[in-house]
Amino acid sequence: MIHRLIIFGLIALLCSASCFSQTYKELAAEGIDSLEAGSYDAAVMLMQRAIELEPESAYNVMLFANIGTAFRELGKNEDAIAAYSSALNYAPLLTPVLQSRAVLYVEEREYRKAITDLSLILDVDSVNENALLLRGYSHNCMEQYADAERDYEKLCRLYPDNKEGKMGLAIVYGNLGKYEEATQMVSALAVAFPEDAEVYMIRANIEFGAGYDKLALSDIDIARSLAPDNVDSYLLEGDIYAAGGDFKMAEAAYDEAVRRGYPLELAKERLRSYKENRENIKR
Repeated sequence: MIHRLIIFGLIALLCSASCFSQTYKELAAEGIDSLEAGSYDAAVMLMQRAIELEPESAYNVMLFANIGTAFRELGKNEDAIAAYSSALNYAPLLTPVLQSRAVLYVEEREYRKAITDLSLILDVDSVNENALLLRGYSHNCMEQYADAERDYEKLCRLYPDNKEGKMGLAIVYGNLGKYEEATQMVSALAVAFPEDAEVYMIRANIEFGAGYDKLALSDIDIARSLAPDNVDSYLLEGDIYAAGGDFKMAEAAYDEAVRRGYPLELAKERLRSYKENRENIKR
């Protein structure tokens, strides 16, 4: 894992550094031990105390990086991003830290910032598998489909066994209206991964976009047989019926999604939107 690489690098540095006080080394080592043991609050406190003792030390890059990892494990994404940013002030092109911060930016839907970090990684390492995958995803989320297509196609050329890359490329092809390419790619995935519900959901979305509602509903049934509580399957089913004007069936599907945790107000808004769009088309 990324944080382990950072931790081990720090241990090596501390063991070879004779200029630090014993207290600094002890606090840092205890902080690392706490992080490895899953005591994240203690890890943050100990490493922050070490940094306070030697605030100008270049080796604090590793401590800040590990503080970021601890905050991330605690679910404190903003604090984690701040810690990773402090680490990058020391070493702006430290790939594991850039990648860790980019992942958090994606989780926070800060896709533009994620793309900036991932592009820095790819400037140094143009074939970085994870960076290509995550940047393609971020471009797709920003509806920058041509950029997403380039990243995913490069990823699939370099790493033909990357399942997530192929799934992402199929989705982008669908978003670009390249339904034949999208269907071919996702159908090949269905052969390779016949027990993966997500593959069938991707194909169902592509089929819905291409106007093949019956095929989409068939793939939804397959996906649901593999993952009965998949909320997205009920939402997509509702969308298909609502787009076709069958609001009774749509409402029943949305109700099932609500029973499985989808917010009621969002379901009502979804149905209302389809009804309004249909009324506008009639006018």
